[in-house]
Amino acid sequence: MHRHIRWLALSILIGGYVPTTVVAQSTAANAPGRSAITELTPPSLLAPFKTGRQYFDVDASGALQVRSGEGAAPRMLLPAASFSIVAPSPNGRYVAYGVGAATGTGPYQVRVRDVQTGRDLPDVLHNARISPAPWSHDEKGFLYVRQDSANGRERIYYHGLGRAESNDALIFSQFDHPEWRYAARVSDDGHYAVFTISYPADSHTRIYFIDLDDPGKPNFGAPVVKLVQSFDSRYEFVDNAGSYFFLQTDRDAPRGRIILANTDVIRETRWPSLIPQADDTLLFARTAGDEYLVAVYRSATGATSARLYGPQDPSVLRNEMRERMDSLRKAREKEGDNRRSDRGMGPRGLMGGGPAIRLEPRSDLPIPAGGSIIAMNSVADDAQLFYTVKLSDGKVQSFMYDVKRSTNQPFPDPAANPSPGK
Repeated sequence: MHRHIRWLALSILIGGYVPTTVVAQSTAANAPGRSAITELTPPSLLAPFKTGRQYFDVDASGALQVRSGEGAAPRMLLPAASFSIVAPSPNGRYVAYGVGAATGTGPYQVRVRDVQTGRDLPDVLHNARISPAPWSHDEKGFLYVRQDSANGRERIYYHGLGRAESNDALIFSQFDHPEWRYAARVSDDGHYAVFTISYPADSHTRIYFIDLDDPGKPNFGAPVVKLVQSFDSRYEFVDNAGSYFFLQTDRDAPRGRIILANTDVIRETRWPSLIPQADDTLLFARTAGDEYLVAVYRSATGATSARLYGPQDPSVLRNEMRERMDSLRKAREKEGDNRRSDRGMGPRGLMGGGPAIRLEPRSDLPIPAGGSIIAMNSVADDAQLFYTVKLSDGKVQSFMYDVKRSTNQPFPDPAANPSPGK
């Protein structure tokens, strides 16, 4: 899992940092029966996030702050009320952001800011929407959804930095379904473009993807694979370990579960549960520390909790995954298909060798008495979780949690940052 943002607001898996008066586009983990499209989210209620060496967070005024290192002084990158969503590039060099009143499912203008200089590039996209993770890993451009101003039809494009908007490459559009709505992102390892497809007022979704092959030279012209092909349940992409996708779904689980989808086996009945349905409603999940999944739940009383899941016996699990991947590789070689024969075999901890199929509850994240988790991001390579809690007095506080050391501290640390930067 590469160092890329993993962020979401309450009940949102694909959303963004959103000023109080703005509605974020979301195609994800809303509560059952709620529209999968919109959610109001004030900026002070969102978690910090990290990409490359840069730490980002939205302060109480609604301004986007950046720190070049955990203990560095913050500086303002985007003023309050100047953006509706932000999407940093994988190494933190650029930030794509939405400008304008993005109300409901309506599009907005997208611009790109250089994080080092604090200045915008000439690139401007109109009638567009972005997800928080749209960038290709070569940092040469990003995916976005463009809406036709005449008929409202949406299409997915790839914008290359420095290009005119009119020259952007059309990546996907279902021409016989003009009512479909899209969210497009790139997986954190850079190998996949993942599309979440929905109707305007329906929580059911489909999942399509493109195998980009090489993150350094992504092939956005490769065929689109239809992983989930019907609108009978809600599916959301959480992360991937090689060619295995972690998907959150309410299929056969109205309170939600996490399943492990083998992208080479397009049969949902053969995808096992990684985290089964619990008594509480699963709001969202995040991977962390390469070995762990963190699931955030809401109880019937409205209280939230976050549970860390991990392997009970790492050595046994590692051997089992190696055997499974060897078996899969041999089957592909026999069929003459080496397309993804070694995908997922890289240095990604236990998840790097294939699917982690036996995760067990390890611990709960600390939450102040009377507090409620409202946002979470993770940095898997650093085993860090950033989460924001609404306290009993109505104030908000963010924390940074190390999943391997079980250490927790406020973010930003008042001792490390005694005064704000300019």
